[in-house]
Amino acid sequence: MDKEFKSQALQANLAETRYKDIHIPDNHQDFIALSKNYYGLNKRAQECITEFHHPLSNKKFVTEELRKILITDYWFYKSIQNPAKAFDIVLELFHDLLSDELKPLHVKTAIRTLLEFGRKALDEGFDKQVIKSLEILKKGIKNHEKAYIQSTARFKKELSVLYAHQNLQKFSFELLQEVLRENLKFWKDTVHIEDWLSNHPDAFSGESEKTLVGFVNQLLQRQEDQLQHANELEELAKVADYEEIAQAFEEFSSKLPTFIEQFYYIFFLLQLPGMLEWQERLIWSIDKFLRKAIDEVDDENLPQFAETIFGLCYTMRDKHMSSVLDIF
Repeated sequence: MDKEFKSQALQANLAETRYKDIHIPDNHQDFIALSKNYYGLNKRAQECITEFHHPLSNKKFVTEELRKILITDYWFYKSIQNPAKAFDIVLELFHDLLSDELKPLHVKTAIRTLLEFGRKALDEGFDKQVIKSLEILKKGIKNHEKAYIQSTARFKKELSVLYAHQNLQKFSFELLQEVLRENLKFWKDTVHIEDWLSNHPDAFSGESEKTLVGFVNQLLQRQEDQLQHANELEELAKVADYEEIAQAFEEFSSKLPTFIEQFYYIFFLLQLPGMLEWQERLIWSIDKFLRKAIDEVDDENLPQFAETIFGLCYTMRDKHMSSVLDIF
């Protein structure tokens, strides 16, 4: 009982000292005061902004609370005397977050929030704030490339709505264009099919190898051509997003004529950074193809095939150890 009391007292003391010497700018104090007559809203604003200014800020908490302020509490801030000023303060906080280090998961939360806010605010006539949110998103691309390219489908969906308004067409188009350009650059920089094939010369027949290289090059070149020639957002939206490219890579396995080649192809996909989120499904495919591939191997070639499998698994051990173990 005494230990529990001391522990609670220590936690209370740490909580108090954590925020003891934090300076909150006047405009942020004014923002907190806007909701002084609404306990829940005021508590959220105060805790969020106080944590934001802490030297060791919990950015996960700040990002999630800012989302609640901008989306959940939107009804309140749109109804106050100067809503545009209040929204500008929250948008600036998002700008500062995206200008700093932030985990991809929290960047995705910020992206989703700013895009959803844009849709809400547009209906209420806050065009300047919508434009500001798009500009903030555009500035954050270079700092958080991974989260942005993984959010390309969301950008396509939300920006198509904003693009319908004439004064937002330029901002919507340029933002989507840059996000898709970064996405395509990522895939081109990480899919080195020729290098992989040169390191695994016996994985495919000559015809299958030609088909595979042609598929990869044509897939990426097609996106490049569409991206370069798009003049309207509707045309730009036809450029494959992150998930669509990953899906195209996964589905290509069915184009290969033998289970052995499909088996090797899945191993190729597993070493692509862009396929990391598909890892579990790919491992399942490997297990399925392996069982069928063994039936295609002559008895005399079985030892060599087994050695190849172990060699491929060895190259994956650092990044995919648990998945490698699942194969056996």
